Amino acid sequence: MIRVLNLILLPLLVFSFSWAAESSKPQKVKAVTAKDKRILKRLDKSYSLDSNVLMEVKKTLRQNLLGRETQSSGDVILSKGRLRLNFTKPDKTLVIVDKKTMWIVNYPPAEFEGAPLQVIQAKLNSKKSRSQGLIQMLTKGGIFKHFNPVGAIREADRMVFFMQPKKTTNDFKRAQISVDLAGKKILRLSYWDDLDNETIYDFSNIRFVGSVKPSQFEFTPPADADITVY
Repeated sequence: MIRVLNLILLPLLVFSFSWAAESSKPQKVKAVTAKDKRILKRLDKSYSLDSNVLMEVKKTLRQNLLGRETQSSGDVILSKGRLRLNFTKPDKTLVIVDKKTMWIVNYPPAEFEGAPLQVIQAKLNSKKSRSQGLIQMLTKGGIFKHFNPVGAIREADRMVFFMQPKKTTNDFKRAQISVDLAGKKILRLSYWDDLDNETIYDFSNIRFVGSVKPSQFEFTPPADADITVY
């Protein structure tokens, strides 16, 4: 849907170099303060337990070994540990997380109209679900459950926190979370796998609303769907 600073300085320098590649000049990484942790804990609780959040999303996947970058865009609904992620461009993909199950639905391209849906069904405690970084960080209190904050950078309009994964998430080498200076919104989530592939989620048009229809988090695959169960 977001405990302990016990790392040496070297990982922070690696984080700083990675971030600085997109900046005009290097920024100084500072230690995470008690105030920073309170901001993250408040966000963690707000996004994964308390609030209903609607937002637009742009996903960027940078595949290190292939030297390839792909982008997709859509919208996100969060509601007290449940998630609906609907990508509409360039291809349609739907991810739904309810209290127990994750569904990943890949719709056929337009040129294959009539082809069956490709559906993945996984329990939330399965390795497949744990490999979905966005799900870990935005649902079920995922930021502090799966990551430790180990450093921070202040930019003009945001704070960037560097996150070290715990043993609960072996699929990720490191992560970053960017929040607005008021500490009320998550603007970006980034994470890297063991091959240095980078996944970035940029959020915009973020709205906190009173309620969300429960049907947004329901999915029943059609009879002809090709389903893989984990």
